[in-house]
Amino acid sequence: MTGNTNNYGSKRYSRNRFRFLTTKRNAGRYGNRIINVGDAPPPLLEEEVDDSVQTVFVDNSIKSSKYTILTFLPCNLFFQFRRFANFYFLIVALIQLIIDSPVSPLTSISPLVFVVLVTMMKQGYEDYKRHKNDSIINNRPVTRLKHGIVQRIPSSKIEVGDVLQIHEGDDFPADLILLSSSDPRGRAYIMTANLDGETNLKTVLSPKPTQNLKKAEDLSDFSCRIECENPNSDLQKFVGRILVPGNTKEPLSQENLLLRGTSLKHTAYVFGCVVYTGQDTKMSKNSKMTPIKFSTVELSLNRYLLFFVVLLLAEVFLASILRFTQGLDLELVGPVPWYLGPSVVVNIYQVIQDSLSFLVLFNYVVPISLYVTLEFQKFVGSFFLLWDEKLIDPDTGNPPICNSSDLNEELGQVEYLFSDKTGTLTENVMLFKECSIDGLRFADSATSLLSLNETKSSEKSINHFLQSLALCHTVEVSINDSDLHYEASSPDEKALVDICRKYGTAFMGTFDTGDEQSEEEILQLVIKDRPKEQLFKRMRILEFDSDRKCMSVIVQDEEGNIRLICKGAESSVLPNCISGEIEITKEHVDIYGTVGLRTLVVCEKQLTESELDQYLVKLKEASISLVNRSEKLKDVYREIEKDLHVLGAVAIEDKLQDGVKETLIRLGQAGIKIWILTGDKRETALNISQSCGHYDPSTMHLLDLCKEGSQVSDAITDYLYKTRVGDDRNCLVIDGKAVRSLFAFKDTIEPFLNLALRCRSVICCRMSPLQKAEIVKLIKNSPESPITASIGDGGNDVSMIQEAHVGFGIMGKEGRAAVRSSDFAFGKFRHLQRVLLVHGHWYYVRVAILVHYFFYKNVVGFTPQLIYAFFNNFSAQTLYNGVNLTLYNIVFTSLPIFVYGLIEQNISADDLLQRPDLYKKIANNALLDFKNFIIWFSAGVWHAIVIFFGFYLLCEDVDLSRVSFGLGIYQTSLIVVSVRLLVQSRYWNMYLIGSVFVSLAGFVIFTFIFHSLRIPSSFYGIVTDYWLPVDRLTYWEIYILMSRYQIWFGWLLLVVVCISLDLFVLTSKKSAKDFETVFKMLKSKFGKKSFDLNSQRWEDTTAFTNMAFVISREDIKH
Repeated sequence: MTGNTNNYGSKRYSRNRFRFLTTKRNAGRYGNRIINVGDAPPPLLEEEVDDSVQTVFVDNSIKSSKYTILTFLPCNLFFQFRRFANFYFLIVALIQLIIDSPVSPLTSISPLVFVVLVTMMKQGYEDYKRHKNDSIINNRPVTRLKHGIVQRIPSSKIEVGDVLQIHEGDDFPADLILLSSSDPRGRAYIMTANLDGETNLKTVLSPKPTQNLKKAEDLSDFSCRIECENPNSDLQKFVGRILVPGNTKEPLSQENLLLRGTSLKHTAYVFGCVVYTGQDTKMSKNSKMTPIKFSTVELSLNRYLLFFVVLLLAEVFLASILRFTQGLDLELVGPVPWYLGPSVVVNIYQVIQDSLSFLVLFNYVVPISLYVTLEFQKFVGSFFLLWDEKLIDPDTGNPPICNSSDLNEELGQVEYLFSDKTGTLTENVMLFKECSIDGLRFADSATSLLSLNETKSSEKSINHFLQSLALCHTVEVSINDSDLHYEASSPDEKALVDICRKYGTAFMGTFDTGDEQSEEEILQLVIKDRPKEQLFKRMRILEFDSDRKCMSVIVQDEEGNIRLICKGAESSVLPNCISGEIEITKEHVDIYGTVGLRTLVVCEKQLTESELDQYLVKLKEASISLVNRSEKLKDVYREIEKDLHVLGAVAIEDKLQDGVKETLIRLGQAGIKIWILTGDKRETALNISQSCGHYDPSTMHLLDLCKEGSQVSDAITDYLYKTRVGDDRNCLVIDGKAVRSLFAFKDTIEPFLNLALRCRSVICCRMSPLQKAEIVKLIKNSPESPITASIGDGGNDVSMIQEAHVGFGIMGKEGRAAVRSSDFAFGKFRHLQRVLLVHGHWYYVRVAILVHYFFYKNVVGFTPQLIYAFFNNFSAQTLYNGVNLTLYNIVFTSLPIFVYGLIEQNISADDLLQRPDLYKKIANNALLDFKNFIIWFSAGVWHAIVIFFGFYLLCEDVDLSRVSFGLGIYQTSLIVVSVRLLVQSRYWNMYLIGSVFVSLAGFVIFTFIFHSLRIPSSFYGIVTDYWLPVDRLTYWEIYILMSRYQIWFGWLLLVVVCISLDLFVLTSKKSAKDFETVFKMLKSKFGKKSFDLNSQRWEDTTAFTNMAFVISREDIKH
């Protein structure tokens, strides 16, 4: 049995069959799709198939890889040479091949090839893993029914219209309509954690006409036609209908759909018809590519590269001008000395040749290996986060996860943190705490509801309330080892059914009425002190949706009484109530909200049979509509859910996680502004904010924007007038309705932004997932362009996690959707303070110094090339040999800074946690600002000048060749930049010192070998028995150089002269910081007035000493 999308028996359809260009790319232009199921002739539609109907579909293969064997090389090279540094060195290498280069083209080609190959291998390996994952998914075996025969095919061969059999525990390979299942009622239970993050089982129903098709033989002679909407990303919506023989139409909705990415649970097997495949599935539609994120350091790096390219061009221009105005071998300058040979003729060719030669000589100041070193430093450095034992979840033993090592240093730059509440700040373990019944309050106790009222409560009212709670839900019952177990779509529902059972009203499950064409079910309750079970007929479920914020059931008891039971948010339900203790219930709900409890209001309404029949007819008409079905159903739901009688309310506690308050306080002290984004009500969000230290009503002003329409704009204007910039004592609260008003009236966005930036804390309540992402995007794109981070644990947090600069996932109870979409993930919210304050600080310092050091060491190493040009008549002669030019960046100076970038800890972890204010000192990319850049650049120039002229003066007393002179400067540069790195480090250890020793010793050993190496003369085409040096210019030079004691003394002297200034600058900066710290402590000890520098000049040094003595040793230590 297979799908047939071609045999419709209509001329118009026969034209559709040739639309083979219909793909995912243009499927959006169609309104609906028609799927023919079965081998028998299908029933005809009343409507004629037209051009708005899609009948040709994509296959079911999944592709996440970027390359194929044929495209890997050209595409990877293309993407690599889009990087500025690689393209720059490619141009330089080509220039060396074209002109009469002063150095071998290999000096540029070799490091470029090395960098490109290393990056290519890394990206090739990553794409190979993607290919393997794709292959596993596409070749996963699936059972298909075709012509009544059961077949095993790979998942990639599935087509729209195929009927598949899925067994318990298997994942669904495509989006299917459930036809039948092993369950007698045609139900299936699925786990949707991979899609929406919820771990509770969901129930899917099969249409009535196909429920009894339990075997492959039953389906072999069955045919039908499915018409449904074209694919979209809405996981909570599906509109379709099934047409079976006899021209019977049955509506299809979300409750009939089995989604790809979900798995079958507690059901032996199901049969389903494929409606969406491959990139058309809802999972693929929601799996948008995570936006490419760039760290702040990368932006600074690009600016530095641009500066050095401009500097390089300026050096080339200067050298070229001096070459053709001061060159001694030019007749224009004067008589040409005999030893310079023939005079140089100045023409355009000679100008280009010499200018490009200078470009080749000076281009090494741009570090070619910076990108690849930085990339590997981030990749390897991320493992230190994963190996941190203090970040392991104590409950599950799971270590942290790093999905994006490119953003390591961004952890040290976060300015705004957007946090989900439920499951992130709280445990997501729902516990019943209190309830309100007929205006009276009750609390949870060991055996019964504990009255909190002076007025005596009615037992009948309590039982009726518990009975209503035990009926208004979609919970399923399973029995494990004779124990009743509830499976619910949300932890709230499970908690409520559990509490009803605890207090004597136990829900025992559901069973069919026996009528195959009826949607009604029998609910069974066991009520304490009653001799037999109570049976209720559930006639209809009005599903929950985020607009109504409630759900309802229509039930009929054994006496024939029909009633609607509704539960939901008080803001949606109470306005529809006309009787009962409405005001008192609202007061109780507000009380529950102020102590941080989640609340639900429970109501009911009596219905007559005629009213019920009218509603059922309207529901049937709305449910089979293919146009605006959801809106039509909501209209009918609202018509039913009015004129209600309030029964009471329930309050459920979601406990704070351990360490949340301490974490938020420390992050606040670190200068991070924290926003809480939640779907809960205002009072609950405010109380949670208060209990976790986010909002302190005793010291902060509350700015309430929970309004609608023009009231939002008026409130913003008023608050802007009352507040001022720099006042961090404000807390802003805003709800989803106000956010909708903000984005509806664009003029209010900028004033809102100005107001929000004046607040230390912001609480956003009643927020949808899309609104969460919009708020993050609004702050991220504000004029200040702050670095943002988002943290959440569920599928509803994915959008804001992806929107922020850095996304954090909590490995909680709501599946893995947030973890997969995040950049970093860990088990508990409290781990965030260590991730940001410790690892974030270390990562940023390491990367910032690495970037500065790379440019610094190149300035030190290659500025002598420029200075040397003034001593060689600007003849474009190189100071160093080609091998040393090639290996300087990629071998001799790379290892120490790589090790530094992995293990440097300029401040201990304990101090960083105890002093969160240290995080502020590196905020706003402080270490990569213009001042620090100038300091490092100036140090590089100073060291280069000292080294060159120091050796120049040394050569007056020591007879050295040009090659030895260049080798001495080169070796001195290596020693100076290595010692400078040790001076910079605050965490000396055997690894860092060992890397410096290995690099310097490696250079010496390599140079001794290279300068001694000889090869047979036949290699040069000379037939003799002699062996000739590999490089006759450098042969034995290292021996000559290191045999002179003056050289050893010169190295020591030059290192001391170079480093002494750096030590002086670093010591001066530290002394200034120490004085600033002591001064701040004095102000905090004795008050601001006494020690204001503007009013007191500190002339009495004795008094200063005595007063400073008051500071404790521990204060000074920090």
